[in-house]
Amino acid sequence: WCKPSNVAHYRMALPRSIRKATRIIVPSRCTADAVTEMFPDVAARLRIIPLGIGSQFRPVTDAQRCAHVRSQYRLPARFMLCLGNIEPKKNLGAVVRAYEQIAADSEEDLVIAGPKTWKCGDVLRIIKASPVAHRIHRTGPVAPEHLPALYSMASLLIQWSLWEGVGLPPLEAMACGTAAVVSDGGALPELAGRAAHVVPLGPPEALAEAVLSLLRDGDRCHEIVQKGRHLAECWTWPNHAQRVARLYEEAAGG
Repeated sequence: WCKPSNVAHYRMALPRSIRKATRIIVPSRCTADAVTEMFPDVAARLRIIPLGIGSQFRPVTDAQRCAHVRSQYRLPARFMLCLGNIEPKKNLGAVVRAYEQIAADSEEDLVIAGPKTWKCGDVLRIIKASPVAHRIHRTGPVAPEHLPALYSMASLLIQWSLWEGVGLPPLEAMACGTAAVVSDGGALPELAGRAAHVVPLGPPEALAEAVLSLLRDGDRCHEIVQKGRHLAECWTWPNHAQRVARLYEEAAGG
């Protein structure tokens, strides 16, 4: 799931840093468990401090702003969104397979937004060979200032990753008033799963059924949106910074 530089870093540089550190910050319980499983002796120095999402992530209702972003990335009128690097752990091949099963019954196209990165060849081939390839759109990288409008225009955000240490796109989508569908991979159910619709990893049919059901159930979708916006309000960078600052004070005093 990683490029060679990631492998080298996690095998060589990171263990040395962990052993030397006065305190170790991780963004989720899932990551904390992974660290302590490999380095049991660091448990007392480990602290979980959630990350944050920027204050710019809020619903965009400005029609002109949305029209500009739609034109910039040639977006369809209605779409479901996957956002992030095109790489193995994002499980995009399975998302495409799921979309193929519901495309005929849905008005939404599928938009995959993000850059091509390592080991993305299989996913690109799956998209190209798909019988609904004309309804699958790749935007390439998205400028940060365009993300709030992109999230706001999407019917759903889908992140069916095999594993995530955090997974910020679902939280950013929630803050923009868009319902999120996530897998149970890594920290996704721990963090976003309190407000997102969680679909356990498995055959693409399970994701297809869950997405189509959510699109057809306006009340359920509205409920998820409301829970998501409330949850996203807790994830701020000022909160993160304050907790990190207190940790430095604790370490200095200890």
